[in-house]
Amino acid sequence: MGDDAGNGIQHIMMPDDAVLEDLIHVILHGGCGNEWPIPYTGGHAMWALKSNIGILAYLCDDAELVLYAEIDRKTPLKGLGLVSTFGARIEEKDFFDVADYDDIDDLIRLRIAFLTEDSGTLTQSQQISIERQLSPYFERNLGNRLVAFVAKDKGKIVSVAYLLIIEMPANLRLPSGLFGEVLNVYTEREYRGKGLCTKLLKNLLEYAKAKGLGCVDLSATDKGYPIYKRLGFVDKISKYRDMRININER
Repeated sequence: MGDDAGNGIQHIMMPDDAVLEDLIHVILHGGCGNEWPIPYTGGHAMWALKSNIGILAYLCDDAELVLYAEIDRKTPLKGLGLVSTFGARIEEKDFFDVADYDDIDDLIRLRIAFLTEDSGTLTQSQQISIERQLSPYFERNLGNRLVAFVAKDKGKIVSVAYLLIIEMPANLRLPSGLFGEVLNVYTEREYRGKGLCTKLLKNLLEYAKAKGLGCVDLSATDKGYPIYKRLGFVDKISKYRDMRININER
């Protein structure tokens, strides 16, 4: 393939059993002689592996891995083309990521949108009170007890799913004492029906497994229920009854 990756699109073929993990390894390590047909340019390079099923990109300057919607970890990748550009990012939708502190304003915006749609209405005083709590909450917990899986379009978050990680005294079901709760699964209206939430939840469940969580719970809406069932969530059956007392109403 040669060392000059700046000549536009280069076409390569990979065997049917090549999967996403292989491609990540290739990009992150820049190839190794003739073992991998991808040269390493370093510096200001941006790699994009393009195929008929999607895009996988690695931005060298920011050390940022971009996983696009069509890519699946079990999907065979054929007929790949390699594109290398310098000093620019490719403009593509469905940029899957984990939110950080720079995304807090977007997270607050989508949290308000979720609560408004879920409840049907939100008064101005309620919104002000909620926003006042959210900013310091995200600053304290984001990336620690709360992980926000997001999809972006040109830098703007358009879909989100939270994993709240909870630690409790260990028991027979949770020997690690860790479990998760899914919160605030929400996609902006114009981006719905594209599988964004499904992809975010798959990423969330992989993360939960890697972190040793014993289980992940959620409360499903009627619309969300079929999606969660397809992902493997099942109705909870317990010998215990869920109960609650509202302290503010006493």
